[in-house]
Amino acid sequence: ISADGWWGEETSAGLQRFMNAVRGAGLVVDGVISSQPAREAARCPGIVGGWEWVEDYHGSPTILAMQTWLKLRRGSGATSTMNGKTIRTLQQHYGISPDDRLDGPSQTIMALQNEINQYVG
Repeated sequence: ISADGWWGEETSAGLQRFMNAVRGAGLVVDGVISSQPAREAARCPGIVGGWEWVEDYHGSPTILAMQTWLKLRRGSGATSTMNGKTIRTLQQHYGISPDDRLDGPSQTIMALQNEINQYVG
């Protein structure tokens, strides 16, 4: 996938393939991160497609797989929704100063894209 720091459908599909490869997550690879809280979209201007931001959200199996991969646990951060804690943990995973945001272009998104490419490029 293109490591440009912008998260679109290609990155969503890449993350799904990556989680299937490293976690055996059994995710459908459709390029969509489903049912995410609309209120969190403002902290994620680097996400430009491949996400479903809704008021009545239920979470995404892809985000839950990523949170589990990052060692977040239910009740302490694994919510299946993108939030500040998930972003902060992802930033810390890549050694990036945490700011709980995915700006565009984003160093954090670019680091994730590069890691995805190492496994499922």
